[in-house]
Amino acid sequence: MTLRRGTKRKAFTKSPYSGIKKFHSARLRKKYGGGSGGGPPRRPNKCPCGKDIWAGRRPKFDSDIYDFVLNRGKNTCVKCGAVLPRKRDRLGKSAYITVDHATDWKTHVYDQTDPHRFVDKGGNCWEAYYQEEVDDAYNDIYNLVTMCSSCNSKKSGPKFYDGGNPTKYLGKKKK
Repeated sequence: MTLRRGTKRKAFTKSPYSGIKKFHSARLRKKYGGGSGGGPPRRPNKCPCGKDIWAGRRPKFDSDIYDFVLNRGKNTCVKCGAVLPRKRDRLGKSAYITVDHATDWKTHVYDQTDPHRFVDKGGNCWEAYYQEEVDDAYNDIYNLVTMCSSCNSKKSGPKFYDGGNPTKYLGKKKK
């Protein structure tokens, strides 16, 4: 947008498609009543009981469980049977042993955990998974196997799982 000399930029823009005013600053949004076009409120990070809510990102392996699975598998690949060192113990860029999920991790998390429903301070109803339960399901030793880096990179699992928001907005609480 180019401005002519002597003109001021408008405090808001009006979309020709929606007819909704969108203000450029928080002060003007507060003064004139939002203008964001509605929609669900911002996703909470914690439920009212104080537990963290899972944001949909891939959890990390617990180091003790990672070591346990490698020792249980004796650094042997379940697919090709190769005995290999850990990534930190290898020489150069040779193959190494990894820990992998037998069932893809997100499917396993959804199968092993149940969503919880709660109402936040604003009266909004939510359905979400607790981070602690997701971490436990991700690190489930019965779903973890040892696999060499070569076999792990060849397998074709779903690649679109490392994102998204599993928290669902259910609307306002009915009075």
